[in-house]
Amino acid sequence: MAIAGFVIQSSPDHLQGLQKALQNLTEVIDSLVVQPDRVAASLETPSLNILRAFKKINTLPGVLNLEIVYINYEDDLDRDGSIACPPLSELRDRE
Repeated sequence: MAIAGFVIQSSPDHLQGLQKALQNLTEVIDSLVVQPDRVAASLETPSLNILRAFKKINTLPGVLNLEIVYINYEDDLDRDGSIACPPLSELRDRE
């Protein structure tokens, strides 16, 4: 699993709807309005799905900018400290 923290910039009139839309996504585990035009949120999803999750969030109504603040893939590390990388064709299929 990957855990990520991010900040979304939105116009103030879209902010409440955006936060509600975030709360309806299964990947999003928390969200909080932190400024009149920004929501901070965190998500948890399998590492292979993180790109798809961010793409889905980025297309929500009112999103002007999505800034990734933190991503942790620690649970996916193998004994050597590496993360298995799927073939590029698999990643394209997941988008």
